[in-house]
Amino acid sequence: MMEDRRADVIQAAYPLALGYMRRYPQMRVDEVARTQEALANHARCNGFTLGTVHVEDLLTDPRAFLEMVAAINLFDIQAVVIPTAAHLGDPVAPESKRAYFDRETKARVLVAELPRSRAPRTGISEVP
Repeated sequence: MMEDRRADVIQAAYPLALGYMRRYPQMRVDEVARTQEALANHARCNGFTLGTVHVEDLLTDPRAFLEMVAAINLFDIQAVVIPTAAHLGDPVAPESKRAYFDRETKARVLVAELPRSRAPRTGISEVP
């Protein structure tokens, strides 16, 4: 019972934000986890508690995005945190995810400006 009250206090003090990111083909599991941690940190720095991070696999695009939009509207979520603006696309392009997001939700977008993941190392060192 005490934990329930503490969770209510935390939720009241820090509103919930959701996360969204695209998983690029070269991304390893540990890179996805580090990105999710960075999104949680960015949410905290902006006064939010990060809930579910919707991870988009390019083969199933836009399923995770549409699930996130539905959750935002269902639970009246105030913000979504993304690694870079590229994850939602150009807000001016009417067919972009960002334009759809802006039309369909009242939530704001927090861009963490994380560097894009590097390609996996091959084990071959470069000679200067």
